[in-house]
Amino acid sequence: MANANLPSFFADVKTSKAILDLLKWDKIKAKDPNDKINCVARMEYNQKIYWAVNGTNPKEAKNIEALWNILKNLPGNHEIVKLKNTSIAIKSIDVDPKVYILLSSNNWKQVLYTDYNSKMPSPYNSRLFSCCERKLIEVVNDPRHENFSIEVVMPPCEYCIAAQESWNNPNFQIKPANAWMLKAYEELNQLGLI
Repeated sequence: MANANLPSFFADVKTSKAILDLLKWDKIKAKDPNDKINCVARMEYNQKIYWAVNGTNPKEAKNIEALWNILKNLPGNHEIVKLKNTSIAIKSIDVDPKVYILLSSNNWKQVLYTDYNSKMPSPYNSRLFSCCERKLIEVVNDPRHENFSIEVVMPPCEYCIAAQESWNNPNFQIKPANAWMLKAYEELNQLGLI
């Protein structure tokens, strides 16, 4: 029986650490001089590994550079996924992510980043479109039926959970590292213990 005084994240340490290791979190943070990358996500799909970082332009561009400094040295077929309006010198896939709004039971409205951005007065809520997960979903041909999963450092926010629920696909999973585990991992890393 688990100790009731221990935080629940201890039960999920193996999964969390595996995701953090898979995403090279400590190396990415080390290459990020401005400490701006709060989240990174990875998706294996169609024999490629797709990556996205948090942020909208110009923050996204700086975050991608830090991520690419790690990815370019890794084996495999890696692709960067970014917002359409973010200008970078690295080869990437431009996407127009959506925010998913529940109108009524099983009735979802999808609003594109470019539509929202062009109609909203500045500054608009960039948080609606900065998430890694929804950038990666845009690469999938048929999110309603295909089998795919996204590994991500931070637990999905309400916008990403809404995206997952709108597709109603049991074969689509978001596998987050535990936020408590991430904090513990970073503290231990700063102390040089891992």
